[in-house]
Amino acid sequence: MALLIGGALERPLAPYAPRGWGRPGPLFRLRPATTVVLATAATQPALATRLTEAAPGEPSADFSAERFLQRVERRRGPDGPRVPGLRVLVYHHLLPEAILVTLRHDSVTTSLERFEEQMGYLASDGYRTLAPEDLLTYLRGRRTLPRRSVMVTFDDGYESNYVYAFPVLKRYRIKATIFLVTAWMHEAQPPYRPRQLSYLTWPEIREMARSGLVSFGSHSDDLHRLQHGRPRGQVLPRSVVQADLEESRRKIEFNTGQFPLALAYPFGYRDQRLESAAQAAGFQLGFGTDAGPVTPLSPRFSLSRYFVAGWRDLSLFTEVLPPAVP
Repeated sequence: MALLIGGALERPLAPYAPRGWGRPGPLFRLRPATTVVLATAATQPALATRLTEAAPGEPSADFSAERFLQRVERRRGPDGPRVPGLRVLVYHHLLPEAILVTLRHDSVTTSLERFEEQMGYLASDGYRTLAPEDLLTYLRGRRTLPRRSVMVTFDDGYESNYVYAFPVLKRYRIKATIFLVTAWMHEAQPPYRPRQLSYLTWPEIREMARSGLVSFGSHSDDLHRLQHGRPRGQVLPRSVVQADLEESRRKIEFNTGQFPLALAYPFGYRDQRLESAAQAAGFQLGFGTDAGPVTPLSPRFSLSRYFVAGWRDLSLFTEVLPPAVP
């Protein structure tokens, strides 16, 4: 059957994929409360499966557009009335708008212009940006946070974090945490080319660490890929998963002098087995990809973040920021 979910079209459709769905398919986002899905059960069986996963318990023959939309929006972005709690923002790749519009890109890319606008807003509006140790102390109940507090994070370790994001962070004195897939990091590589995807080098990482603005966490050593169609962390033995996370932690500590406190689960996938492996590997915080605030009651290994890519309007960004931190 065909599905069309959404409201009035306010601007040209842009490819959009909810968190964890991979590259954008026939799913489009118009504004925070409007999502359009175009699919047929006959021609889009993979999407039909993902729709069912997004709205568990919804029979495909009796699919509730309203309930699906509510669940998608809870996973991705602004979560209705703003409730107290720390917001953790997650970025991935950055590119200048002039380049971005010429490329076929996926849903993890943010334009440099939007990123600078967002960081400028945080700085001018008096937000304090946190490092992982600040968050850990808060969750342990040993400190309160200023009302306007936020945590800025990046996943994967794209070289654009150094080329484009780092100068902005320095300009506005914004703290950020980059979660590295350490198997992808090398000592040297060819000069940066914005139209080709590349990852941070260890010298770039060390320079950012010395600035005092950028902390580093793990996104695993080599778990951020699929095995038999599933995340490696889901299929490998727990001992192998733990060894991978320990290797990632060792590489970060050796190259930066920082003891990484935080892990961002590859693909956002986590279960009790992965959480216990993270704890055994020495991590103190674990981040997923479900949208929501972090409060003093949040489980330390099941922390939420807001996925920012695709928010072209500053109002969408400001909408998720907290009214207060308890």
